[in-house]
Amino acid sequence: MTYKETNGKFFYKFFNRNAHEVGHIPQVNGTQHLASSLGQYLKNVISGENWHDGRYSTKEHDADKGAQEFQKFNKFINNKIQKNGLKNLFYNKKNSQDKIIETIDKWWNLYERSNHNKGNE
Repeated sequence: MTYKETNGKFFYKFFNRNAHEVGHIPQVNGTQHLASSLGQYLKNVISGENWHDGRYSTKEHDADKGAQEFQKFNKFINNKIQKNGLKNLFYNKKNSQDKIIETIDKWWNLYERSNHNKGNE
């Protein structure tokens, strides 16, 4: 899939994909990560699975937790703060990068407090 920009119809796909990739960060430990990932992909190919997302791709499934967290965060913003809040935040040309970061930090803190108070619902 091609993600062309952070606006337009690709906005949420762009952020969802990047959240997945951020989910890989805890796994990265140099060449060991690369070698074990290639091993998982190879097992998928040999067993006729999808090379990237087959049953042996445990790292891909773990990284999906990043995308799932983004989806929950976005839902929280839409339900508790503002419908399409993230998109509107980025679309508003008056918002500087600092303002966007500051707002996301504020929303994330509210989200975190909400999750801790509700047992991570």
